[in-house]
Amino acid sequence: MKVFVVSLALLLLFVSMFAFSSDMETYVRLQERLKQLAEDCACGCALCLDRYAFAEGVISFDEKSAGEYMEFMTEEGAGSLGAKNCRIDWTLEWDGASCTAALTASFDDVFRLPYLTATSASRSSTYEWK
Repeated sequence: MKVFVVSLALLLLFVSMFAFSSDMETYVRLQERLKQLAEDCACGCALCLDRYAFAEGVISFDEKSAGEYMEFMTEEGAGSLGAKNCRIDWTLEWDGASCTAALTASFDDVFRLPYLTATSASRSSTYEWK
């Protein structure tokens, strides 16, 4: 009977470790995709320059077209993250010749184990004109 109880305990331990390993891999992959999306957004928004100011030699960002680009990228990117019920909130910051895109994704819990929860992830990226 002792062997049965120990075997059952080890089985439960290994199943829990396998579930944690699998869920952690999913969470890491989600973080990587969110970082790639943040880099794409920052790079794309940095290209949304005010062409009249740029013709005069001044780097000035066109916030309207950058906002439209961010909306498009976050709508398309929410489905590619691989999380259930994913919603992405974004902010853009302009600082001279740099553009910082910060993304916060909120989604259903990624982990199956009851004592672990992860319902949001945040990543940011900066693109600079030099």
